[in-house]
Formats: sequence, C-alpha cells, structure tokens
Amino acid sequence: MDLLLTKCLKRYPSLARDLTPAQGSSNIISTHATRQSRAPTRQHSTPLQATAAQVQRAAQGQNGRFLFLSLQIAPHHNDFAEVDVTDAAQDYIFFQNTQTAYNKLRGNWLKRTLKVPCSISYIKFELFRHLRGYNAGHLSQEIPPETEVKAHRYHYDPCPLNPPLPSSIFLHALRHPEYYDGQRLQDRMPKKLQDGILGALGSAFSPIGWGVHIHEGPNKLAIAIFVSLTLLASLVAAALWSVLKKDAQGGLGIGQYVVAVSTAIFGLGVFGWSYE
Repeated sequence: MDLLLTKCLKRYPSLARDLTPAQGSSNIISTHATRQSRAPTRQHSTPLQATAAQVQRAAQGQNGRFLFLSLQIAPHHNDFAEVDVTDAAQDYIFFQNTQTAYNKLRGNWLKRTLKVPCSISYIKFELFRHLRGYNAGHLSQEIPPETEVKAHRYHYDPCPLNPPLPSSIFLHALRHPEYYDGQRLQDRMPKKLQDGILGALGSAFSPIGWGVHIHEGPNKLAIAIFVSLTLLASLVAAALWSVLKKDAQGGLGIGQYVVAVSTAIFGLGVFGWSYE
C-alpha cells in the first residue's frame, strides 16, 4: 500500500509539497483558490481534500469518474468544479452531487435567488492559471471524441453518443434529482476517468478536457415578486404620508421616489450579474 502511494506521489510531484491528512471527505473538487485577502471570499471545498482522495483511490487501483462543471461568475471568468461521481450508483446520487457543486459555484443567496439555470452546453475547455487560481477557457462546443472513450480516458454510453443528454432533462434532474433512478442519464454524460482533470494541474501544460457549462438567466418569478413588493411598498408609503401629513401630492411624490430608487438599485444588480 505504501509503495503504491509513493508511486502516485511521484506521478504527481505537486502533491508531495502540499498533501496532508484531510479532515472528512468530499465529493466536490473546486479550484477557485485565492490568495489571502481582507475581502470576503466564497466558500469552496478545498482541492487538497479531493486530491488526497484521488491519490488514495489510485493507490488502491480504483478507477474514478469525474464530471467537469463550468459556470461564469464574473465577466470573462469561468469558475469550475470537478464533481466526483465515482460512487454514484444511481442517477439521483449523480445529480445530488452535481447540484451541490453547482450551488457552491453560484455564490451568495441573492445571486441564487435572482438567477436560475436556463440551458447547458457541452464544451471542450482549457484551464489557464492566474494569480488567484484557474480560469476555464472554452475552446469549442463538443463532446469527447470516440478515441477518448476507446482509450478509457473518458466515458459515455452509447458510443458514439448522438445526441448527449438533452439540456432540459439535465436541468430538471439538477433541480429534482430525487425523481430519477437507474444510470441511464449519467451514462449519457461525458465523464473523465482515472484521476480527473486536476491530476494534470502540476504539469507544465494547461489541462484540456471536456465537460458541461451551465448558462444562467434572470429568475422571472423572483423579479415579478420583487416588483410587486416594490409597488406595494410605494402605495403604503404614499398612503401613510397623505394621512399623517395631510398632503396627497407629497404622498404621491414619496411613492414615486420609492419606486424609482428600488428599480434603479434592482436594475444595477441584475445587469451587473448578466455576464453572458
């Protein structure tokens, strides 16, 4: 066992510097690593824990399966997570793990409320390193070629896969994973085999692979509720001013002011998060 682990560490020299015993376990791998800063940062599962699990699995001769998930979190910046689905014996487990990874990529509760997933793309990507981690650059929209499947670097079934899992089915399973069992859905998803794409992060070359990018759009229901509450608040403010101050014209002005300020703030927030 120790000999196999030593061979794995020699295969990935970058792990020898950082590998320490991890507390607990995680099914999600994220590389949104940032330098220490006073500014608050979003919480991600540490890549160290997931990489340690990969090394242990390789030492035991096990073959892992990983889904690469990409999401645009800022202009020209795609964050990503590599979801460990090795032990996903059922589709609902596969999409529960994917849902957890996706929610961590999305950020704070306000963004999760005002934006919803609307479609997906199957992408070929390349990871580019920068001072605060990695940026997943999209090279093209495609799935892994058959040669990758035959070489046991990627998996999907059937092969050739035409078409892959439809966007609507993926998003429905992402929202309601408990509705699905069996392995029919996850079989039609391109998954990295062996040690995942993160095994190449210590090399001199930028890792290239295939995965899924989730496109987000405005949450129309949440926006409608916000607009309704804003109008209600303006009516209440106008009515109170008119009754207490006995100034109907001033009350209408107060109501219009509330609507204008709320709309401006809300619009700036929505358009500020409209990266795509």
